[in-house]
Amino acid sequence: MKKLSKAILIALAAVLVLVLAVVFGVNLYIQSPGVQARIQEGISGALRVPLKITNTSVTPWGDLRITGITVPNGDANLLEAAAFRAHHRFLPIFAGRLVISDMSVDSPKIVWPQNADGKWELPPPGQAAAKSAAAALESSPQAVSQPAAESKPREAKPKKSSGFQVVVEGFEIKHGNVELLDAAKQRVASFADVNMRYTTLTAERVEGTASIGRLEWAQTFTFENVRTPFSYTAAGLDLPQMSGTIGGGPFTASFNLKSDEPQSPFLLGMKFDEVDLAHVATAAGWAEGQASGTLGGTLDLHGNFPRFSKAEGAAHLTLRDGRFHEFSYFEMIGQALQIRQLSDLRLKDSSADATIADERIQFQNLTLDASDLQLTAKGTARFDGKLQLNARLIAQNALIKQLPSLVRDNFAAGENDTRYIDFNITGKAAKPKTDLLDKIVGTKLQAQFDDLVNGLFGTKRKKEDDKPKDETKKSEKKKKKKDEPDEVKKPAAENPAAPSAAAAGAQ
Repeated sequence: MKKLSKAILIALAAVLVLVLAVVFGVNLYIQSPGVQARIQEGISGALRVPLKITNTSVTPWGDLRITGITVPNGDANLLEAAAFRAHHRFLPIFAGRLVISDMSVDSPKIVWPQNADGKWELPPPGQAAAKSAAAALESSPQAVSQPAAESKPREAKPKKSSGFQVVVEGFEIKHGNVELLDAAKQRVASFADVNMRYTTLTAERVEGTASIGRLEWAQTFTFENVRTPFSYTAAGLDLPQMSGTIGGGPFTASFNLKSDEPQSPFLLGMKFDEVDLAHVATAAGWAEGQASGTLGGTLDLHGNFPRFSKAEGAAHLTLRDGRFHEFSYFEMIGQALQIRQLSDLRLKDSSADATIADERIQFQNLTLDASDLQLTAKGTARFDGKLQLNARLIAQNALIKQLPSLVRDNFAAGENDTRYIDFNITGKAAKPKTDLLDKIVGTKLQAQFDDLVNGLFGTKRKKEDDKPKDETKKSEKKKKKKDEPDEVKKPAAENPAAPSAAAAGAQ
């Protein structure tokens, strides 16, 4: 019995030693420069990015540890992460295959700039291998003695199918942060708490699902809790069912980008409802409390991705229970005319129809509807905030009758027992300007002021001041002629000295 127990212990120890030897040998094999390069190349091909790794090791219970991960993109890195977490199948290694059942990267930082053509393109998978070859040549003593022309890294040739193979069956990004930069390295969009799970990873197609905790576009529009399936092929990117919230309200959208066609055309369709206008307006740079209400509508855009700001399309907006408070121009006019509805706009149902092109929004119909006031407008609002709108203020006759006569007379008769006055809105969206006050009281108020001044200084002065300059000059000449001596009035033939006398008198 003792001999049997001793034999079992010896056998177990031998197995353990054998296992350790196998694991040690496999790790030596995996960590060899050639296999490391093939693993790097295989994962890069599976993920379709030039992944560069520092070290790889495996365990018999299926853990795969990859450290020092970067994705080079020109002179900078597209992605930086401390480590990957992965699981593999141990037995296929002995057949020359590394089968990764699932792989994840935690908290990667991705900075993705546009290229010279204004596109966001992934760097080619062979770039990491080329950089590794270049670094090896530079560190090699033989590279110094070789001519410069021979020290250039050779293009990576495809490996034969009989070599070491890498298969990635699943990949996931957890809690990533992404920044999109334009060609001038200015931030266009940022994505926080990005999670992406790839369900298909082939050379022809990449599919999966993505979620984004917070998305900021152009430092103006903020989307939260965004979720969407995605697919990426050589033809382009497709996000067919995006959903999330904007300003606390739900939205749905679809996006399609054809990257294989010239200028990378795209289509974007979006529908939103129950959006908090106060939240959106504050994010867009308006003062807090300046606007509120519930916003809804649709947006359709199309254009070329390198020139996203030049996109064209159409929009329809609705606003319920809207309120615009402390707009200086409305407040001033409302206080001057004692129209409370102007100084503190409270809207019922308002709407707008607009087209988008050439970095501006062209409003065909903008209507802000209060209880007994209505403001309509047509014109443009540029993406930089500049406004050029032709507006009309429409009021019920019952409200107009409460105004002073000098104001009431400037309103023209409208339809359905209303009166209106036309005016212009300029300036910027955050601080608009208008000539409404001048249109309402400007001319009348000036006439009343002139009457007051003339009443203080007498009507004679008013008559003289109101005469044209030519008539005033004629009057002065007549008066001067009347005061001249009689001999000056005689004809020159009867009194030859008349010109001299007149000149003397003038002097």
